[in-house]
Amino acid sequence: MLGPLEMWINGKPVRIGGRKAEKTLGALAIDTDNTMSFTQLVDVLWDDEPPASAIRQVQNTVSALRRTLAGAGVDDADEVITTVGRCYRLDRGRVAVDLDVARTWAAKARTALATGDLVAAADYFRRTIDVARGPALAGIGSHTLSAASLRLDEQHLGACELWADVELRLGRYREVIGELTALVSQHPLRERFVAQLMLALHHTGRAAEALDGYRRLRNRLSDEIGLDPGAELQDLHSAILRGDVDLVPESVTVLTGVDGRR
Repeated sequence: MLGPLEMWINGKPVRIGGRKAEKTLGALAIDTDNTMSFTQLVDVLWDDEPPASAIRQVQNTVSALRRTLAGAGVDDADEVITTVGRCYRLDRGRVAVDLDVARTWAAKARTALATGDLVAAADYFRRTIDVARGPALAGIGSHTLSAASLRLDEQHLGACELWADVELRLGRYREVIGELTALVSQHPLRERFVAQLMLALHHTGRAAEALDGYRRLRNRLSDEIGLDPGAELQDLHSAILRGDVDLVPESVTVLTGVDGRR
């Protein structure tokens, strides 16, 4: 799910089917309550005006998904996608979903932060990030699913930010520059990535590049939305201008109460 929707069975990719099948499987996999009602799936498949046969088509689509599973060698496909009243449920006990894997790693990372184990937190956040292959459910083509997909993408970016915070706290400045440069390129108005890259550059003797990154952001903000960078970023810019060699990233402490100084 964390990328274009894919289904693998016994280590081999399996074609899911048409658009309706993809949207249905995506909805079943993304749902945190693990069930989707017939009505909810109608909304997923037809964003605006469903046909009179919508419920029947939903049922047919689920039946087709079950046939696909059975055809790929899955025993008891009806138990993988089960019917619960007027709802369908994807049995997480029989299906591994990358979203669940990412959430598990993220929970471990936050637990490590809470106990002050920044080395473990950095590793777990790294694992969380590496699960994703791209934007969640990329190309799924459902307005109803798009809001949930955007939330997943935001959670991924939040994990990237916390990973970088921890790495900076651990003093791994050179190691994060490449990835932060890519993140800033992909999300040029996301100030926290810019601040993290500025810190990394500052601590590796590349203050001029850090200041240049601030200028680019300031100009872009001014041109596109008529705003200045936030106070935190402005303070960071001023500290680098002063040559404040004791400058340290405080985001981890602020967010979690964990003091990661060694």
